[in-house]
Amino acid sequence: MNQRPPQRPFLGASAFGGSSRLLLTRLALALCLVSIAVLAFAPLTTDPGTGNDKINHLLAFGILAALVDGSFPGPGPGLGWAKWASLLGYGLLIEAVQFFLSYREASGWDLLANGAGIGLYVAGARLVAALRAGRTRSAMSAAKPRKGA
Repeated sequence: MNQRPPQRPFLGASAFGGSSRLLLTRLALALCLVSIAVLAFAPLTTDPGTGNDKINHLLAFGILAALVDGSFPGPGPGLGWAKWASLLGYGLLIEAVQFFLSYREASGWDLLANGAGIGLYVAGARLVAALRAGRTRSAMSAAKPRKGA
């Protein structure tokens, strides 16, 4: 008779399937979320990072998307609308808070750049997954027999 192992405690690496890589990815995600919030709410006189606010948003949310995808695996690389909706919600929360800060400015363009960063990650992750599985259009068309051959 096959018995299920006892439930493991929530804290510690065992809570994440015994995977230290998963734990590190989740810690990196938490660190990035906090760092981005601090930067978003701080009274800065210049844009940190690339010097271009929209590029900063694109890169930040592309990196966040990769960390979210690695932190909460499944249903597949670049898949899982709830992950991406949650990240956009985080971006919307940042813009909503900035609306009430006299020294910051909320911007729909920032939210659009956030979505673009997430979208670029998703497209890249799905492309990489397809290439690894050999499911690209060129690979599939090469595998099909030609008519009359």
